[in-house]
Amino acid sequence: MPNVKNAPSPLLQKVSAYFDQFRDKKVLVAFSGGADSMLLLALLKRATANPDQITAAYADADWMSRQARNEAESAAAQLGITLRPLKMPSAKLCGITGNPKERCYLCKKALFERLGVLAAEIGADCIMEGSQLDDLLCYRPGRKAIAESNALSPLQTVGLHKEQVRLLLAELGLSQAHKPSGSCLATRFAYGFTLSQAMLSRVEQGERYLASFGFYNLRIRSDAHTARIEVDPEDFPKILAHRQEILQTLVKLGWHYVCLDLKGFRSGSMDELTDSA
Repeated sequence: MPNVKNAPSPLLQKVSAYFDQFRDKKVLVAFSGGADSMLLLALLKRATANPDQITAAYADADWMSRQARNEAESAAAQLGITLRPLKMPSAKLCGITGNPKERCYLCKKALFERLGVLAAEIGADCIMEGSQLDDLLCYRPGRKAIAESNALSPLQTVGLHKEQVRLLLAELGLSQAHKPSGSCLATRFAYGFTLSQAMLSRVEQGERYLASFGFYNLRIRSDAHTARIEVDPEDFPKILAHRQEILQTLVKLGWHYVCLDLKGFRSGSMDELTDSA
């Protein structure tokens, strides 16, 4: 793991002091490979007396992209920790096939139930997850499942916002400081839309193709016939410069219509339909 080159900043000293209490504890971490869970794992790794006491588990679900899992494995390996895939039940068994508004709660509930079982198997003293304070400002039904599980949310406890998470990652020399926020593939569809593996795969393939153009923020929001592309407004010219190529590729994947959302990228934009209802 990269070391802090100079004396730790006051912020890093403050948050590190919180993690000192887990020095001799066995901890199970819900790990996605994103900025928040990466910082959580890194701080825990710095504090622990024995890295083997840390187990990082990844929710291996049909509605998560393969790239997300690969990136999570690489991120954990960067810290010298092996990622343990935790196979999630099907969308049907989780109750999210119809993409209900409480989808995130149902998914997180299934995940933390399995984390609880794994924690008992390995003798973990606690379960941790990476929510930070900005997550309290958005529609996050999964927070209820986290509360029900009694999992710890250290980044919230020490008072970190997303900007501070990225600052600390940069101080620790970790590349996730610049990683865009991610989300599961189900967020690409409106609530009530019936999820299928074919539609999830179509979005995954479409986003993987568009990512080859180097967009920082990127989503394809979809219904059965339309791909609505969200990128940052400064990237609109690049989309238009490759308009014909993008159109042909996405139509080939199965969409009839391909649109550029002039509002640009917004995290959780599908929630706008509910907010305006």
